[in-house]
Amino acid sequence: VYMSGVESVSIGASRSWMRMDTALAGDVILEDVTHDGNVTCKPTVPGVNYVQRRCKFKSSASIAQRALECVGAETYLIEDSEMGVDVSTSASGLLISPHATIPVSSCIVRRNKIRNGVAAAQQTSGYGIGIGAENPTAGSIDGVKVYGNEINHANHGLFIGYTVGSGETYGNVIRDSIIGTINKGIQSDAVHQHHNI
Repeated sequence: VYMSGVESVSIGASRSWMRMDTALAGDVILEDVTHDGNVTCKPTVPGVNYVQRRCKFKSSASIAQRALECVGAETYLIEDSEMGVDVSTSASGLLISPHATIPVSSCIVRRNKIRNGVAAAQQTSGYGIGIGAENPTAGSIDGVKVYGNEINHANHGLFIGYTVGSGETYGNVIRDSIIGTINKGIQSDAVHQHHNI
């Protein structure tokens, strides 16, 4: 799947849902895509690589609490994009969750802007960038590199959770967040978070 230079605008109060839930192995590439709803990449087969460059996704809480939600790809490269959710107290700009049977070997998230529409003081849950799971579960995510991102208005600014086996985060700027960075359920030396402000 290759999509480039596309702008999607919803009509009416509800916003559309862009599903990149392929049933074929290969690359899912989005470049220079603007969408005013939420986007998901949830392939049903192994061998999918998700690439996103210079995209802008702005969802609404009436449709989804996440601007971009991914589970099931083997590799991720998400860069130079802007994502966020308007008027939600449980917003997540980007969430990459583990798949029970498809391991992730590389997960690179760099130079993105996460801008949710509700101040952190009103947020009750959600992430600016979330990778992994809140609770113990099957699956594995390795090769995580999260750097050079700007995160605004989040309950958890940068969350690395269960199933993440290796990686690092650095050089991220987190503003207006209840909790800036958090590691949950991972080995103490598995993920290094440094030089985040």
